[in-house]
Amino acid sequence: GEVFIHTHHYCNGIYAEQQARITTGRQRKRWLGGVKGEMEYVARNCSEKCVFYPELHSRWGWALASDGQPSEAISHFQMAIRSKPTYTAAYAKLSDVYLELNMPEEARRVLNEGLKAKPGSKSLQRRLRKLEKR
Repeated sequence: GEVFIHTHHYCNGIYAEQQARITTGRQRKRWLGGVKGEMEYVARNCSEKCVFYPELHSRWGWALASDGQPSEAISHFQMAIRSKPTYTAAYAKLSDVYLELNMPEEARRVLNEGLKAKPGSKSLQRRLRKLEKR
């Protein structure tokens, strides 16, 4: 479809994310920049109907949150959720950001919203149980 020619940028972004998860310091910062740049490129070249759209915004949001940009990250997780309400990874990552911001009620709200959209989600159920124990 529309994004096929740009798929290598998406793959480069996934690779950069994997590297960012295992490095520290300036190297990690560079890899996070790679994730953000590649996901931004793909987002410019695919619409909300694109199969990659929810995941690319979730990965982009993760990179932003990891790089100390939580408000921008929240926006990307919300875009992912709006485009695919059953995409539980975006709810999980968004709740993590709210917890890092010391906003447990927002995290709880997001998890419950995700469970409404996908009641059988074990990962969201686990996160909510863990949050309830806090």
